[in-house]
Amino acid sequence: MSKFFCSFCNVKLTEQSIKRGKEILQVDHCPQCGWWKGYHNIQTQASSHTGFWIECNIAYATLKELDLINIDIPLSDLIDYLALSFKNVDVISPRKFELVVGDVFRNLGYHTVVTNYSNDYGIDVILHDPQSRLIGVQVKKYKNKIEASQIRELTGALMLGNYTKGIFVTTSDFRKGAKTTASLSEAKGISIELLNANEFYDALKLSQLSKSRVFEWEDFNLEKFIKGGTYEGDFLDDGTILTY
Repeated sequence: MSKFFCSFCNVKLTEQSIKRGKEILQVDHCPQCGWWKGYHNIQTQASSHTGFWIECNIAYATLKELDLINIDIPLSDLIDYLALSFKNVDVISPRKFELVVGDVFRNLGYHTVVTNYSNDYGIDVILHDPQSRLIGVQVKKYKNKIEASQIRELTGALMLGNYTKGIFVTTSDFRKGAKTTASLSEAKGISIELLNANEFYDALKLSQLSKSRVFEWEDFNLEKFIKGGTYEGDFLDDGTILTY
């Protein structure tokens, strides 16, 4: 394992290296977001008296700017971006955020269906867990805190749809009355899990780690770097280099 940490996620970087004679090609990459640092080390004997010295060249990936308003952004790119900069979640469309939520739960091991946007009856994402239990998820991309009335509406939708459990995901937080209503619902046999912005962000980061990212050497053209190429890498695609 590398002793270094990701500049964006503060997650410990993993190390891969190849030795070719006196040359060592090494990449340290983040298992969460895909950011990488590449090294080209050359061991050279300066003279018969002074021993060896190391010449080291370094390349870094850079953050790709995304137009978050563009609904055609690939979902994988958007989720990788939010893993680094979740504060910008307010910019994306409510529908896109529903898709993000669905993908996060899918990576956490659920069978996931994002419902029809115009006819969801209050349930935005349907989950089947490993025990085949039916879970209804309501997603609200809000700035204001969620009210008790919105939890009651979700409770009704869960009852009508014969769901085993509910999850309420928001980009804001829950008022005290909303939390109390969720507790009352659970006492009546309908469990509702509340995920505020910080808690969903934790789930998103966990889902990224569950992807078990593997850095592929063919995606990292160190040969070009050795020859003096300048990188403008895109670490959002698991380390894939898009431009030089």
